[in-house]
Amino acid sequence: MNQKPMQGLLASAWLLVCVVAFAQPDYAGTIECEGIATVTAVPDYLEFVLKPRFTSTTLARATALANNFVTNLQQLLEAREMVPKEFEASPPIIIRRNGKVPPQDRAEVCMRVRLRYSISEILASENAEQEFATLCDKALGVAQQFRCLLEGPVLGVLNPEVTERAAIAKAIENAYPSGEACAQTMPARIYAVYQINVQGVTWIHDSERWEELPSLKGIQCRAKVRVTYLFTAGS
Repeated sequence: MNQKPMQGLLASAWLLVCVVAFAQPDYAGTIECEGIATVTAVPDYLEFVLKPRFTSTTLARATALANNFVTNLQQLLEAREMVPKEFEASPPIIIRRNGKVPPQDRAEVCMRVRLRYSISEILASENAEQEFATLCDKALGVAQQFRCLLEGPVLGVLNPEVTERAAIAKAIENAYPSGEACAQTMPARIYAVYQINVQGVTWIHDSERWEELPSLKGIQCRAKVRVTYLFTAGS
């Protein structure tokens, strides 16, 4: 008794499959293209990193020197009017040689201190570049007084994901003209994106090209993608 409704249901299902199948263009193949883009962002902060080492006859004494360094450093920064927005000091780390703690007469520890400064006040100044250089000179003077290594300045943004997403989107956009040119030579027509592979997102901190170097005007983020397009025969 239920054969006719069932037959009607199967017929409707077959019709739906046919409609879906014929709604898609005839698949002919894929085209892979690379896209690269660079986006510039205005920096929010700059950082310096101090890397002091402390040597004494015992590890306890070397660690005490490290702890005193943090107090002395904070006092000096305040005296030189360069108190950072963020001050982060790592715990003293015992330096091992060949995987072993050195003898007691050569006890040595090291640490890492990060100084982060907001760059908004510097950017608002009419002499931004001069103030930036002055702060760098002060940081170098602090490192020299404590006889420790200095890294920086490193410029950064508070929300790097925003700039990174913009760079990826631009790289995807830049990949399409190459794909379209390849399709036209066959001739063929791109009708869909099959796959997007983000091959890398990097912030440019060092470059042989001066225009790519970080500056108060901007820091650059570069994205590289590989886009796979589906194409159908015919123009």
